[in-house]
Amino acid sequence: INTIKETFKPNEWEYSSGYTTALSLYKFLYANRQRKVIILDDMEGIFWNEKAHTILKCSLWEVDGKRIIQYNSTAEVAQDVPSAFIIDAKIIILANQLPKGKDVATKAMLTRTINYELSFSYAEKVEAISQFVQADKELNEMQKQQLLGLIAQKTSEATEDFNFRTLRKAVAFITGSQNFAEAENLFAATTNENETVKAFLEAEKKSGIIAE
Repeated sequence: INTIKETFKPNEWEYSSGYTTALSLYKFLYANRQRKVIILDDMEGIFWNEKAHTILKCSLWEVDGKRIIQYNSTAEVAQDVPSAFIIDAKIIILANQLPKGKDVATKAMLTRTINYELSFSYAEKVEAISQFVQADKELNEMQKQQLLGLIAQKTSEATEDFNFRTLRKAVAFITGSQNFAEAENLFAATTNENETVKAFLEAEKKSGIIAE
């Protein structure tokens, strides 16, 4: 998002987040068809909606040099938008996962895109979080040290759903609690661990030999 803001003027791009119906997706794309970039974020619901999925596929592939999107429905719909239009905007789709990744229709859609999967190891996440904390101008030095200590002591490779939102939760507890102990208890109570991974990590520390 920051890169988009640096590259384009405010009226040259548009952002949409969350689940949408086929009709609302069609109307959104039509309203922003001439922008340079459209960003669709957290749109996993599209993949479960056959009509929305079809609309998205049409928006990503040219026929005779044009990307034409069609929606053949009732006359009521035609009053708001045309039954077909040409879209010029480039489209960026952000998704945590593809719900129907092995589905033929989803694979067909992916062939129309430049598909890039971004993932981080636990160590990479911790390093990034450390950089975020150090760069945060709203936190004092004590709070920064407490945050880094909380992440180091209360998370591991066994922590489930460990991501950058985990930091936001930790910040809320550190800045909103009366003392560090309270923040630590709240963080521990709202953070889950994968017991199998936890057991493996503990066994690895004791043995050091993977086979054992």
